[in-house]
Amino acid sequence: FKNECQKDLEDGSAPALGIYSHLLHYKEARDTICTQLKSDSQFCIPTTMEALESKANAKFTNDGFKAMMAGKVTNEALAFMTVPKEAHCTPCSHALATQSAIMVEAITKDPKIKFEHSTALPKQKVAEICGASFDDHQLPSSVQIAAPGTGKAYATGSKDGGSSGAGDEESDETAAESEKHKYQHSGSHEI
Repeated sequence: FKNECQKDLEDGSAPALGIYSHLLHYKEARDTICTQLKSDSQFCIPTTMEALESKANAKFTNDGFKAMMAGKVTNEALAFMTVPKEAHCTPCSHALATQSAIMVEAITKDPKIKFEHSTALPKQKVAEICGASFDDHQLPSSVQIAAPGTGKAYATGSKDGGSSGAGDEESDETAAESEKHKYQHSGSHEI
């Protein structure tokens, strides 16, 4: 990828930087995408998007995302701005804000990636709307991260770091899977 897309990366192409960043920081990207509610294992991204679309009576579109990224205010964006804060400030959106911040921080600190992005303003806005707890780098207790290939959680929203009270055998198995996952996705990755 790096050889074939070197010019795009040097030019700061958003798609090339996005793909390269997610390849190098797969764990952080996966942990964002794989957040899910403990109660029903529903993933947070579609759950959050569907809830907001329902309240706004509007749909998220590629054109809408592009306009938002360019700082343009569209009718679609205005519809989402009128949604009550309770629809925005959910355990899933808290988890997504947490995991996204962790991912962006990792990418920003990576010397192999030319990515200059500050999360200060978005984090400030989220804190103004949903409260300072949204910037605590913790998963809410009702959210977990789906374990790779198992359908079981390997990181839960327990803020105290303790076990969830499940059987010791399952906890040991999940902990071992978590350690295996950390090992597989740590260290230097040459793409």
